[in-house]
Amino acid sequence: MPELAWADADVQWQSYRSRFIRPDGRVVDTGNRDVSHSEGQGYGLLFAEHFDDQATFDSILTWTRKTLQCRPDRLHAWRFDPGAQPPVGDLNNATDGDLLIAMALARAARRWNRPELREQARSIYADVLRLATREVGGRLVLLPGVTGFVTPSGTEINLSYLIFPSLIEASSLGDQARWRRVVHDGVGLIDIARFGRWDLPPDWLRLNPPHAPVPAPGKPPRFSYDAVRIPLYLEWSGLLTAPLLNRFRTYWSAFGDGLPAWVDLATNARAPYPAPSGFHAVAECTGLVLPPGSMPAAFPSVASDPDYYSASLTLLARIVWTERHSP
Repeated sequence: MPELAWADADVQWQSYRSRFIRPDGRVVDTGNRDVSHSEGQGYGLLFAEHFDDQATFDSILTWTRKTLQCRPDRLHAWRFDPGAQPPVGDLNNATDGDLLIAMALARAARRWNRPELREQARSIYADVLRLATREVGGRLVLLPGVTGFVTPSGTEINLSYLIFPSLIEASSLGDQARWRRVVHDGVGLIDIARFGRWDLPPDWLRLNPPHAPVPAPGKPPRFSYDAVRIPLYLEWSGLLTAPLLNRFRTYWSAFGDGLPAWVDLATNARAPYPAPSGFHAVAECTGLVLPPGSMPAAFPSVASDPDYYSASLTLLARIVWTERHSP
């Protein structure tokens, strides 16, 4: 792993850990009634591995297995709601959470020489491939969850669930050709998902071949809190090509510091409130506001983030920049 590129890197991790990770290992979504998600547990595991915090990693993993790995396969229930009875009321998975968890396990296996974690990652990846991928119009697409996203009117997907570094990690652990197809076909879908004034991908996309993909009916046709992660995951895996970069850069440069939290891809209307600082961290990391590879002079701080999600984007963007640019 590369050396940390930020003088305050440990401070940023300590701030995140103290604000969002409970002593028992539960990562808390402070902007959403203090629920927890498999996504948040995955981010927590990735952060703990990156900062070489094995004790926190193990506490997060223990809580995640005990609480969310309650399905008949190796995937994870997507949400824990401490105010509900039972707290895990829906056993469906969220595929991005599974991909984050598996990636963290594989990385931790290398860092700490714990081969049992690699085997756990392998089993999660195998079930994602078996249960949460589907052939649609000649593409091998990633379903957002095992159930609920395939209907007679089409298949709904979330392009931000394509966590490309995790998909590449998966290809090293088995079924290489199929995982490479998921990567290739996912990039292809991002390339053609161009909507609104800035040719942006929506949070949710419906596929119904032979018709062209459209923003998923029944959901706001927005580039927003989900889709903002797409350029970050592309950059992390070295797949943010110049044409893709320029599409996102055009959007960011149109607003600068006044970036809205979302833009409607059908009407070009924008949110009446600003994007949180985590969005700006994504832009700084991926070269959307600076020449690619330039180190930001003032990177957003986790301490200034308003909630779990924005802080997660900020810390993840810092890690992506470090891993992409450290010697």
